[in-house]
Amino acid sequence: MKRFAASAALLAAFALAGCQTVETRNEACPSPPHENYPETELMLFEAAGYRTMNAAELGVRAEALRQTYAAHHSEENRLRLVLFLALAPAPQGDRSRALALLDLPPSDANGRGRTHPLAALLIPLLQDKRRLEDALGTKEQRLRDETRRGDTLQQNNDALQKKLDSIREIERGMLERNTQQAK
Repeated sequence: MKRFAASAALLAAFALAGCQTVETRNEACPSPPHENYPETELMLFEAAGYRTMNAAELGVRAEALRQTYAAHHSEENRLRLVLFLALAPAPQGDRSRALALLDLPPSDANGRGRTHPLAALLIPLLQDKRRLEDALGTKEQRLRDETRRGDTLQQNNDALQKKLDSIREIERGMLERNTQQAK
């Protein structure tokens, strides 16, 4: 009876999460975790503090995470580095590198790779952020080009105005001479 209640609770949890039965589960709904994630929780608490660190602290943390990952290519170390790169402000943060470290196929070396729940959460967010940053960069470049073009037009306008003023001055001088000669 306990087994039936546990199975019913699991099916209810999938239904509430928007998934179908276990056999026909939607690919977007990952399978339920079979182990606890206390380490993931600690990583998230640690990552929450990155925005409050000063540049020196971020530099020290970045170097420590890189050295740790270089020495031990574990999934935990990879995810710690990914969280840092994804959340730390520039120049230590590197969204492209974080995305590259996340978007790995599952293997012995990569652990669950892109199928890890953190990867499944962060990959689309980082991809969207990259698209937005690219679009912003394009808009900023267009604005700089328009500003330069506007400056050039203003310089041309100023030069033309000077020429027009010179022509008007010559015209006035000619009118004054004609008026004086007519008297």
